[in-house]
Amino acid sequence: MLLVFLSASCSQPALQSEPDAFSKTYQRGTVEIGVALDRSVITSAEQMTLRYTMTTDEDHEIAWPEIPEEIDGFTVADERYARDALVENGRVRRVRSVTFEPFLPGEYSIPAIAFTWSSPDNETMQLETEPIDVRVESVLSATAPEAIHDISPPVPLPRSFLDSLAAKLLLGLGSVALLAALAAYLIHRGRRGTESPPPPVTPPDEIALRDLDALEAEDLPGKGFVKLFYQGVSDILRRYIEGRFGIDAPELTTEEFLATLAFSCEFEADHQQLLRAFLTHCDLVKFAEHRPTIDDMSEISGTCRRFILESRQAPLKSPVPQPAGLEPAEAT
Repeated sequence: MLLVFLSASCSQPALQSEPDAFSKTYQRGTVEIGVALDRSVITSAEQMTLRYTMTTDEDHEIAWPEIPEEIDGFTVADERYARDALVENGRVRRVRSVTFEPFLPGEYSIPAIAFTWSSPDNETMQLETEPIDVRVESVLSATAPEAIHDISPPVPLPRSFLDSLAAKLLLGLGSVALLAALAAYLIHRGRRGTESPPPPVTPPDEIALRDLDALEAEDLPGKGFVKLFYQGVSDILRRYIEGRFGIDAPELTTEEFLATLAFSCEFEADHQQLLRAFLTHCDLVKFAEHRPTIDDMSEISGTCRRFILESRQAPLKSPVPQPAGLEPAEAT
């Protein structure tokens, strides 16, 4: 039985990992650079990992090139180095893995990376990789249906005599309860006498302008709290859009909100373009470590104020439709 078990174990095929979407090796002299990308097509909610493998002689000292935190629509989410390993002929292999996260869907390119070192006779040498094309797809395209069809009309169910009698009894009891509630309301209203009416509701634009004045008075950029300032401006604009147009803007990500704008007839084309540029700029500062200037921060606050002043008197049109398949997510 032991021999049969060993024979069956040896006959099973070895597990194979999925091949990389991009894999290429570059060589100059005794220096060999390997580049491998696990996936070249991802969604905006996924990550991809780029792996560099550097194989050199043991006496070579080659520094890793610097990779910026932002690369053509991506930000570096993680970066790891493996232990140096000795390979054949006394050579050394070094491995570096970089994980990227995308900003928005689109076509992008990972730029070439240049490796520079000095030869034994002090000659400067260089080996450069090639760019890698990457496509980022939207997470909404996989869930949105191609068309929306009308629902079928209700089908009447057969009703027995007992069902009809029960329905009449329930209708009678409901009428009595409604009359009792109406009488209680009239009695309560008569007892209230001359109570003061409820305070008027503050319009959304007044609340937003008041909050924006308070945020500017705090001078967060002057104190070094740039991200906190951008978060405050973004929250003020999202709450105003929710109160003014009925769009659940605080609970939508930037991508979901921009998709909602495409289906909305409440916003003019200029306002849609303004909101798209405003939210994208805020996301770059909050999540991509973009460093804005003083003029950028003043302009973003002025853009928020201008949108509120221009849209508060615009008449509301038909209800804002939501894109099919769109579900509220955590606010960006």
